[in-house]
Amino acid sequence: MKALEFLNVTFGYEKEPVIENVSLTVEKGDFFGIVGPNGAGKSTLLKLAAGLAKPWSGKIMVFGKENVKAGKKIGYVPQKPPSEKRFPATVSEIVAMGLKPFPSWKGMERWQKEKVDRILMEVGLEEKKDEMVGNLSGGQLQRVLLAKALVGEPELLLLDEPTNDIDAAFQEKFCCLLERIHESGTTIVLVSHDLTFMSYLVNKVACINKRVYFCGKAASLADAEGIRGAYGHDVKIIKHRHPHE
Repeated sequence: MKALEFLNVTFGYEKEPVIENVSLTVEKGDFFGIVGPNGAGKSTLLKLAAGLAKPWSGKIMVFGKENVKAGKKIGYVPQKPPSEKRFPATVSEIVAMGLKPFPSWKGMERWQKEKVDRILMEVGLEEKKDEMVGNLSGGQLQRVLLAKALVGEPELLLLDEPTNDIDAAFQEKFCCLLERIHESGTTIVLVSHDLTFMSYLVNKVACINKRVYFCGKAASLADAEGIRGAYGHDVKIIKHRHPHE
């Protein structure tokens, strides 16, 4: 089954297109990466997939349906922490907002609170659960937003530069967490500027710069001619033995 499809999608801001005639297919169960230079339209693709914007032309299908806002199946973590940091709320309260349907904190049942606690433990923030989100570092807030996306048990998880602001000490644990989420059956679409990280973690990857220059197995990324076209010059990638081979 196809989890996510872009069919000749064009979209931009004001009158300037950011992506043009993009066609991509993410199969259910994929760990799919999107790479490209700054301003290539990577974040825009995820916003469109999450239903936060409508394409100028073309179609976006999520699990076979064009109405992406039938989005209980989608979890989305943006690149830059939004207004949550200014909310007068605790970490646990923010994460609970990802429960679907969203209950009030006072109206939450015991099993829902236990679920929030369990997700916070997975992202390494169990000790911060009663902390106000405004007191967190950027990396901690990024993990709160991941927990908020995960607590609703999405079938499709959209991650935009999730390792930004996450310190090196947690990055390895973070990668292991993503692999566990994927192995549990969740389809993941991950945007990153780190080609080496991407070539190791995902099983398929697309390289875009307004249009698609390469789409295929992650293990083939380093040898792809299209990646040179997307970046406009040769790109050095440190190759790993790929876990999906």
